[in-house]
Amino acid sequence: YVRKNNALNNIIEDVIYSATDCAGINTLGGGIDNIIGYNTIRRTGRSGITPREMANADATKLVARIHHNHISEFMLQDWDGGAIYTATQDAKFVRVDHNIIHDAEGHSVSGIYPDFSKNWIIDHNLIWNVDWAIHLEGAHESGVINAIVYN
Repeated sequence: YVRKNNALNNIIEDVIYSATDCAGINTLGGGIDNIIGYNTIRRTGRSGITPREMANADATKLVARIHHNHISEFMLQDWDGGAIYTATQDAKFVRVDHNIIHDAEGHSVSGIYPDFSKNWIIDHNLIWNVDWAIHLEGAHESGVINAIVYN
């Protein structure tokens, strides 16, 4: 696993036009205790951030976080995804907070979408002009989402 990497204060635009399951920022291959914050991501063929396998190394020490990102004009080439999208994982309480998400393209598009995933903290996000602001789907194996969602 990739450990304790940060993606901070970047401008990422006009990417992922092949509509592959990637994003402006992607933790494919693992993202233990990573922090993704203060990024501007716009005009993406699919998601803005794909935190694949992103998790806290220790669920009692909440280090991993996706915060204060501004994501707009996403999902230009695909559907059934989101600005922040991942699938089938145990995040061990990654916190997704204070993000600004707006102006999705297409249909069946969400702002924050932990698809068949569990153990997330989602709070204080501002989301508009999408089909679903926050889309919670049952966890892959157990069906239990175990997400804390509040504003």
